[in-house]
Amino acid sequence: MNFVPAATRATAHAGLRGRLMLVLTMSVMIVSMLPGPVQAGWLTDVWPGSTASPDSEAGQLLELARRQVGKPYRYAAIGPDAFDCSGLVWFLFKTTGLADRMGGKRRGAAGYLKWFRENMPNQVSHNLADARPGDILIWGNGKHAGIYISGNWAVSALNSRYDVRIHRADPMGLPFTAVLKVSMSRGGGGGGGEPTPTPDPDATPAPTTDPGGLPMPPTDVDAVPGDDLTVEVSWDGATGDATPLKYRVYRNGAYYIGIRYDTFVDHPWLPG
Repeated sequence: MNFVPAATRATAHAGLRGRLMLVLTMSVMIVSMLPGPVQAGWLTDVWPGSTASPDSEAGQLLELARRQVGKPYRYAAIGPDAFDCSGLVWFLFKTTGLADRMGGKRRGAAGYLKWFRENMPNQVSHNLADARPGDILIWGNGKHAGIYISGNWAVSALNSRYDVRIHRADPMGLPFTAVLKVSMSRGGGGGGGEPTPTPDPDATPAPTTDPGGLPMPPTDVDAVPGDDLTVEVSWDGATGDATPLKYRVYRNGAYYIGIRYDTFVDHPWLPG
């Protein structure tokens, strides 16, 4: 039987502790030197510019998406206080009145991909360069879904660590699978047409526009509770030939969103 003096054992243990502390210190230093997601360039805290007109359907959908950035991720949640990836997609399209453009039903990421392949195969592209503002992006063959903004940027409910964030469309940890090209307006009115001719100074002046053709305030506002704790608000819009560019929807006196329709699905059931 061999006996090791206590002093020798203490010295050995002290040396081992010192080496472990050195390794841990080096590990902490290495980890602290690694770039974070924002510094590494795949996440951003700045909303990218979009080529969609603010008054277009895509512009309205993206503006609503911008308002969700920073909200928490929760599995199976469809908003308005938390989302999972497909729940965010459904919330954006349903709230802006565009749910019929992507099947009119809450699906998972794989379900959206399947529906487009079966019903609109010509609107499925495997080239990210074909993405337009407001299109649905699919990664991992149906494991994740988000919304394309522009310039290789997307927004999605990533996971419980990052929540709803703006991130690079490719790469993002999962391989890019497909663009689901959603039919919606993206351009604004009045731009890109023929130039207005110079008025003839000798021509008879045109009559003043009839004020009766201007958009009128909405009337007969109605609210009907729906599924998933939603409320569908509808109203009678402008009368005659007038067509408003946008209705401004307010919640508790604060501006919430602008839409071009006379119906709006809201999720107001929050604490308080």
